[in-house]
Amino acid sequence: MADRKVLLQSSDLEIIDFSEIYRCCNTFMRMFEVCADVDEDDVVPVNSIHSSILMKIKEWGIHHKDDLHPTGLFGNMETFSTAWDMNFVFSEEPDILLKLFYAAEFLEIFGLLHIIGETLDSMVYGRTSEEVQNMFNITDDFRDFAIWLPWLM
Repeated sequence: MADRKVLLQSSDLEIIDFSEIYRCCNTFMRMFEVCADVDEDDVVPVNSIHSSILMKIKEWGIHHKDDLHPTGLFGNMETFSTAWDMNFVFSEEPDILLKLFYAAEFLEIFGLLHIIGETLDSMVYGRTSEEVQNMFNITDDFRDFAIWLPWLM
C-alpha cells in the first residue's frame, strides 16, 4: 500500500496529520481497504477523541512505527515493555491514561492497548471501587439511570 496523507479531525476540531503512523491503526487500514474512494484530501472525523490524546497517540506511534509487520499488525508484544514505554504510560495521570486506552481501542492500536492495559491493571489491582473511582475521576451518579429503569424492565 502506498503512503498516503491521513488527516484526523479531533473532538475540539483540530486537524492532526497521522500520515506517519496510520499503519499502526487497524481502523484506518481496514477503512482504506474497504473504501477505495477515500480521497487523500479527506479529513477523517474522530469526534470522540480530543486533540491532546491524538497527539499522545501520534507520539507513541512515531516511536513504534518501525515495529510494524508488513501487514500493519504489531508483532511481538515484548517490544512494548521498554523503558521508553514505561516512561510514556507512567508519566500520565490515570484519567488521561484511561482516555488513551479508549482512543487506542477505537483506533485499534493493539500495541498501545497492551501496554496501557497492563499499566491500568497494575494500578487498580487490590483497590476498592471507591479508590478506583477517585483515581479516575469517575462519578457515582445513578440518578440518570433510575429514570430509565422502568423502561428497561
